[in-house]
Amino acid sequence: MNLYKLNDILPHINDKNSCLEYKCQTILVPLPPSQIGKPKTNIKRILEESSNEITKKLNGFLLAIGKIHLLSDVGQTFQDEPTLWVPVRLNFVIFVPERGRRVRAIVSKLGKKHIACLIHSRFNASFHRDTIPPVYHNFIFKLGQPVLLEIIECDVVDKILDIKTTLVEYCPKGETDLIACVTHIETELSFECLSPHQICDTKKDCHNNEDEHSCGIKKCQFGFSLCANGSCIETSHFCDGKIDCADGHDERHCSHLSAIRNSDSLLSSKLFICSASSTLIDTRLISYDYFCDGYKDCPLGDDEKDCTDECTSSSQCIPNANVTCIQHRAVGKLCRCQKQGYRLTNNSLQINTQICQDFNECNDSLRTYCSFNCLNTDGSFNCTCPLGFTIDEKTKTCRKINDQSKPDLLIVFDNNIIFYNISNATDRYSSKLLHTIDIEKNHHLDCIQYDSNKKFIIYYNQKQNAILCFSTSNTIFKPVILISNVTVHGLSYNENEKTLFIIENQSQTLRMYTPITCDISISIKMHSWQLNNIANSIQSIEIDAFNRQIIFASHYEFLISNMSKPNSTKVLYTTEREIKRFIYDASFKRIFWTVAGINNNNEFPVYTCDGEFKRCHDTSIRLPFAWPFTFFNDGLLYSSSSLKSLDMIQLYGNDRFSNYFITSTRENIRSFLLIDYQSIALVNLCMNYSTIRCKNKVCLQINSTEINCLSIDENIITKELIISTTNTKNSTLQNETESLIYDNLISEGANRRKHYRYRPSNTMLFCIIIFGVLAGILALFAKYCQVYLNKKALSNVQNNNEQYLSTEQPNLDEFTVTFSEQMSEQSAADNVCNILIDNDTVRFVQRRRDSV
Repeated sequence: MNLYKLNDILPHINDKNSCLEYKCQTILVPLPPSQIGKPKTNIKRILEESSNEITKKLNGFLLAIGKIHLLSDVGQTFQDEPTLWVPVRLNFVIFVPERGRRVRAIVSKLGKKHIACLIHSRFNASFHRDTIPPVYHNFIFKLGQPVLLEIIECDVVDKILDIKTTLVEYCPKGETDLIACVTHIETELSFECLSPHQICDTKKDCHNNEDEHSCGIKKCQFGFSLCANGSCIETSHFCDGKIDCADGHDERHCSHLSAIRNSDSLLSSKLFICSASSTLIDTRLISYDYFCDGYKDCPLGDDEKDCTDECTSSSQCIPNANVTCIQHRAVGKLCRCQKQGYRLTNNSLQINTQICQDFNECNDSLRTYCSFNCLNTDGSFNCTCPLGFTIDEKTKTCRKINDQSKPDLLIVFDNNIIFYNISNATDRYSSKLLHTIDIEKNHHLDCIQYDSNKKFIIYYNQKQNAILCFSTSNTIFKPVILISNVTVHGLSYNENEKTLFIIENQSQTLRMYTPITCDISISIKMHSWQLNNIANSIQSIEIDAFNRQIIFASHYEFLISNMSKPNSTKVLYTTEREIKRFIYDASFKRIFWTVAGINNNNEFPVYTCDGEFKRCHDTSIRLPFAWPFTFFNDGLLYSSSSLKSLDMIQLYGNDRFSNYFITSTRENIRSFLLIDYQSIALVNLCMNYSTIRCKNKVCLQINSTEINCLSIDENIITKELIISTTNTKNSTLQNETESLIYDNLISEGANRRKHYRYRPSNTMLFCIIIFGVLAGILALFAKYCQVYLNKKALSNVQNNNEQYLSTEQPNLDEFTVTFSEQMSEQSAADNVCNILIDNDTVRFVQRRRDSV
């Protein structure tokens, strides 16, 4: 199989629906002696021919390779094989089809029961027509049309990969931004995918003109709506009885879906007070226009009950076969379209008349129907979910794909940490205890982060002013000191790149520590950025690893910065009430935060925004505690007021405002964390190139193609924390804190000394000096004696020409002969040995006895 060029396939790496992974790996390639002449060319050919055989070693199917780097000119042989194994380093891309992942494909063959597709123009996939979602039952599939599939099963038959899938989406939005439009409606509906250049080109390609809708429409920022002349006014000014748009557009369409936003409009509009279903839900006032529109606005569904009784007397509804009059028990007569999902709108072709048209729920500025992506359909809408989640067609909610062998949730108690697996059915949840770790009583675990790959917990201990970690692979609690003497306002851990960001209050800095591994005697590098005056106001931070951004929360503002300049922040959103805590869900790209209650300190309202802060609203949920909480299965997971149970309240879908019981506990819940196993589809450049490009520096990845080499502001050596067993809590904490400082000083001293081979002690230096002085004195005395003896011998010389010759035997200082680069190959051969060790050639210089 011919492989792609690496540069041709790299642009698709960051597509979450590509199932592609980029790797850099060293492997041994078998090369016959006859092919040694052109090793790189022959190695590439061998890899292409044996791509199926090396699939197991790579844990994926080889799709593209880059430049081949030979690590040595010397190969290896094993057991007298006629093959030379050459070590090479490769940059390559593999296709990793896993169950539950979604992937883009192109329709390649149409059958009566199955539809075949090609993934990346190489791999075969198919789905059964019976598994096609109901919304696409009338679609006519054509060759070459793009689809989005979900992998069910993978199998290799006769060295050919066969992938069984189900259809998720027709004409999926993504890199090509295609749309599916109606092209024929006479006998049966016919659909076709249009390419981007056919959209908004002033030419009608779709029967219903879908390709030319919403072209060139100006958009307003959050909290504002568009007038007909293109200007933006506050949404609260629509349908308030006053004309704010120049053409009066804000008061023309107030018969349905009125915007009830301020106190003036509340007094002048007909409102309904919803029945209270729980103390967690705020009192809701809704307009009569929200009744019988197919969407649940009241917690108990008051607005969608009693919508079948027809009016018994005359009404003001327009005489139209598609419009009916509903006699509602609570609000009286209502004019509604008979077809579900249709709304009454003004007829642009005929003045003072109204017609029923499909309402686009996905463009509703007052409501959020889906937690992730919304797809409008005729009379309804469909919600799509991120990778690792499936859509529940009945409730229109995203549910996590459950693996019962892995924990989904960890809960921190006073004496232990328990890992749970949460399984969910349509109408209930259940929890299963998987693992328990006993911890030291009163040991503080704040700002908990979890590494699901290496299985360890990172946390901040406020009393010890230290960041620690411990492994969860065993039941023994053995903390390791990562960072000491820090006052942390917020921290966030990036599992993919093993980096930890913190806000250090005393120095008013943003700090990055890398690499983070929960082992003893590991060197951690630190780089810091000055935050000046905003450090004290920042409450917490979160890392958006995919978009390479850092999200900060101050008392009343949300700020953001890019990885290229982490300390250069800009304000994205300002709140009227103080922000208590916030979370960022990377899978759904959604932010949730709690604010201080107005009248009741035991109620904390929850607000939410999309990742771009363009659509924000009050969820109407009031939690008993500002923290902890998390987003799970389109709902909020929170601790009950008794602190002895974990519950969930639904935020989206048809079961909105429904409350579910998750698990009960005997002890009070101190904190909990939802475990996320989703990895970011981004090439880790620092892991691949930091040793070459950022030697003796800190590596920070800016985006998918750039890294930044930063100075090392501090080098820290991790140390095991010795937990005292005494009963005196204060003395224990004090001793532990002093131990932290002492260990840090020892680590810094060890770093300073590691550049020297040896340093003698003071006692040894004194002995050497004394010995040298005595030796000098003895040498002078010996010399004096020798001179005296020589003079005496000369005085006794006889006159018969007899001579005595006295010579001093010379001292031969030991020396070693070394060879320069210019020495002859003949002599070097006698004194040099070449030994191949781990693909590195080491030269040894021998000492010869006859070298003196």
